[in-house]
Amino acid sequence: DIRKFHKPVMELVGHTDAVTSLKWAPFNDTVLMTTSLDRSVICWDLGKHDCQETTGDENAAPELVFKHVGHTGVVREASFSPFNEDEWVVASVCDNNQLQVWAPHEGIYNDEVDLDQYNLDVI
Repeated sequence: DIRKFHKPVMELVGHTDAVTSLKWAPFNDTVLMTTSLDRSVICWDLGKHDCQETTGDENAAPELVFKHVGHTGVVREASFSPFNEDEWVVASVCDNNQLQVWAPHEGIYNDEVDLDQYNLDVI
């Protein structure tokens, strides 16, 4: 909020090192993705900021939708798919020239999916 420079509107907590990039999702105004020196990619949904959902972890930020930790090097860049049918598919690349194409399970970002049919220990 440019009227209140002394206090941020929201602080996203999830990375353990500096953020290297940020991309807004082309399919949703509240979804963004960050990459970091901590070798992770995080998908955030700012629309969940005021949600009081029970996540099982009282320290988990409600805005943190998914954290991809599959890279072995510093992640420098990531991008959402440009195709509507694959909007949550992500390509990410790290310093050791490793390209990964991945997507979170639909039940993680889609509140309408019934997770009772899945083993929640895996998700």
